[in-house]
Amino acid sequence: MRVPTALIASGLAHTILRPSWFNQNFSEYFLTAFVKDQNIVPVPTGSGRTPFVDLDDVAAVAVAALTSDGHAGKIYDVTGRSR
Repeated sequence: MRVPTALIASGLAHTILRPSWFNQNFSEYFLTAFVKDQNIVPVPTGSGRTPFVDLDDVAAVAVAALTSDGHAGKIYDVTGRSR
């Protein structure tokens, strides 16, 4: 059972954040070599596009969810794009 499914089934109060790819992957992690050496960004999206989000933005959403009312039982896709 996936963790979000188990959490929802548990009945515990929860808020789930689902961030997309991270900007930091370009400078700090596994995408660095591809970007620097091959000038490509490999992502498993086929011909589709995927948004990248900064970890500071994920943290801001988490702070808002933890410090204000109305977020219990919600799932937020954190994409870095405002809606």
